[in-house]
Amino acid sequence: TLDERNGVGEEVLRDASQREAILADDGPVRLAAPPGSGKTRVIISRIRVLLNRGVCPQNILVMAFNERARSELIDRLAGMSIDVARTLSDRGVSVHTFNSFGHQILTRDLGLHFEDPSSPLWSRILELILGHSASPEYRFAYREGLSRVRRDLIDPATIRIDPPDSQSMISFEAFYHRHLEQQLDQKVFGYDDQIFLSLRFLLSDRQLRYRIQE
Repeated sequence: TLDERNGVGEEVLRDASQREAILADDGPVRLAAPPGSGKTRVIISRIRVLLNRGVCPQNILVMAFNERARSELIDRLAGMSIDVARTLSDRGVSVHTFNSFGHQILTRDLGLHFEDPSSPLWSRILELILGHSASPEYRFAYREGLSRVRRDLIDPATIRIDPPDSQSMISFEAFYHRHLEQQLDQKVFGYDDQIFLSLRFLLSDRQLRYRIQE
C-alpha cells in the first residue's frame, strides 16, 4: 500500500529484486549482492516498511560488520527521523556491530565489565594459573591460544602447547577452563570475548537467549 511504502524511494522500488526484499512478508530475507549494489539502501527501506506495518522499533536489530557501516546506518536512519537506540535498553531501532552487540549482552545482561588488553589484571590471572616462574615465551603461547579460541571459536582441546623442559606441564584445555573461571569470578571480559563469551552464554543460557530474542 502507499502508506506502507511511505518514505521509500520509488527508484528503489523500481528494481524488482530490491522491491521484493523491501516489501517481503514476515520471515527471513537473504540479500546476496556485491559491494556498492545498494544493500544499505534496501536495509534502510526495509526498516521503514516494517515500522509502517506497526513493528515496534525496539523489536528491530540491525547488525553491521564494522563501525564504519554502523555509523552510516545510524546516520541514514537519523536522517529519516527514525529513533536509533545506542544500547539495548534504549527506545528505538538498535544498530550494532557484532562486537558492540556482544558488549551489550555481557555488560547489561551478565553484569561483566570490560578490561583493556593492557590491564595488569590479565597478567595476574596468567600468573595465578601458570605460576610466577613461567617464561615470557610460555605465557605468550597461552595468550595466543586464548586468542585463537575466542577469535576463531575453536575447541580448546585441539590446541597443544609444549612447555620448556624446566617448567611444569598444564594442558591448554585445563588452562583455558581455569582462565575462564577466573574471568567470570572477577566479572571481566576482553575485546575478543565480546563475540566469544556472548555467543557461549546465548547458546548455554536459555533464559538469556529468550530475553534477547524478545
